[in-house]
Amino acid sequence: MPAQVSLRMFQRKSVLLTIYICVALFVPNVLCNGLAKSRLYSDEERPGAMVLVLLTAEKVPKYLNYTDSNLTPVVRVKVAYREIDKNRDNTQVHYEDLWYANGNPAGMVRHHHFDPQHCQIILRVNQQQVDECELEPLANALVRLYLDATLNDDVMYSCVVPNDSFDGIVTAFRSQKFFAAGMPLDIPVTLDPSITLPLHTVSSGRNLILEFEI
Repeated sequence: MPAQVSLRMFQRKSVLLTIYICVALFVPNVLCNGLAKSRLYSDEERPGAMVLVLLTAEKVPKYLNYTDSNLTPVVRVKVAYREIDKNRDNTQVHYEDLWYANGNPAGMVRHHHFDPQHCQIILRVNQQQVDECELEPLANALVRLYLDATLNDDVMYSCVVPNDSFDGIVTAFRSQKFFAAGMPLDIPVTLDPSITLPLHTVSSGRNLILEFEI
């Protein structure tokens, strides 16, 4: 009987010793791998560079203004971008010129690739006043740049417009199928909350989240 008790105690000690050795060897590796993964995850989630995209619309007087012309007024939207990080190269890049005839897209001259990737994008209408004929071209250009940023896996941080042009640009976005959720409309629309464009004024504090109609 004592021999059987001693054998059982020896077996238990052996099992415990084996478990202890396995824990001692396995747990540090697990912890190290876990810490490494957490550091990698935090690096992946770290926000990218902040990129400011500037849009300037201007009416081109007397251009294509012949008798019975349906192409006037002609508006050109100049687009440039630059990083806004003091530790990076903030050289401004002339990206493209978009041409509009009577509010409709008519042409484009691209001067450079849209380089920002995995960045935070701020779209900004870079003028204090917006003429009525410039509202539709600006809304269309903003949506085009939104698509450019999405294709480059960028995050749309904000879209900034002049204070006095806020209502006009919100209305112009309707022709691009972007609507403010909850606002009364003549015709009910179905909006996709996963496709959004945050709209803000420069300094008056007005803001809306525009959603795409599906």
